[in-house]
Amino acid sequence: MSQLINFVKDFIISLIGDKCYVELVENLNVTNFECLKYSFSKVLGLGMVCGGAILKVPQIIKILMSKSTKGISVTSYFLEILALLISISYNVRFGYPFTTWGEYPFMAIQCFIVLFLIYFYKKTRKNLAYLLAPLLILLVIFNQTFIPNKLLQILQTCTVGITIAGRLPQIFANYKNRSTGELSALTVFFQCAGSLARVFTTLQEVDDYVVMAGNLIASSLNTVLFIQVLYYWRSASYLPLDSKKIGKGKPKNKKRI
Repeated sequence: MSQLINFVKDFIISLIGDKCYVELVENLNVTNFECLKYSFSKVLGLGMVCGGAILKVPQIIKILMSKSTKGISVTSYFLEILALLISISYNVRFGYPFTTWGEYPFMAIQCFIVLFLIYFYKKTRKNLAYLLAPLLILLVIFNQTFIPNKLLQILQTCTVGITIAGRLPQIFANYKNRSTGELSALTVFFQCAGSLARVFTTLQEVDDYVVMAGNLIASSLNTVLFIQVLYYWRSASYLPLDSKKIGKGKPKNKKRI
């Protein structure tokens, strides 16, 4: 029993530090707002990491159940992976706390699975290129010889634009098709909530305006996507992303996941 207590104590100390542990746990000083905010940020960040491990699982399940990726922008997923890989490399190299970015590797893997499914259900050269490109980027982005720190800082700044470019095709496709197609409502909701939470943890733990700007932009665009999901919730029909005409296709009643 004592070993379990010591394990829990060590874990909490490693998460919030000795000072806040003494203040909040031993002294029960809940008026120390700095420690409260810091501890809440740490717990929230840890929750984000755990949530990131399953963030896009509802989307993957929905694709497998419907055997279709209609309405899902391959460009959006590729650009999301690109931004995630840059951010992972940036955070690792500059030593930012794992709880402020730990969900990114899980999200990148899940995005790659979605890209694979897009190619699996619609084998085109374009989709194959989008599938293979992240593997090539992965070989380069973590190599300091190819990507020195100054260049990596520039790339991290570019992730703001990449995030915008990655979300806009999906937002535009939803508006054009008057439907969110095979987008998972659960994934979009969790992504929206998670990005808003990440703004808070970044504000508390990371003094980097580039990272903060990226999180603010991501949370804003994810909120737009979530609003679209709510707005088109009762839509019974959808079109492929590359369709040029609205209203073409058979209505289908699909259960939202």
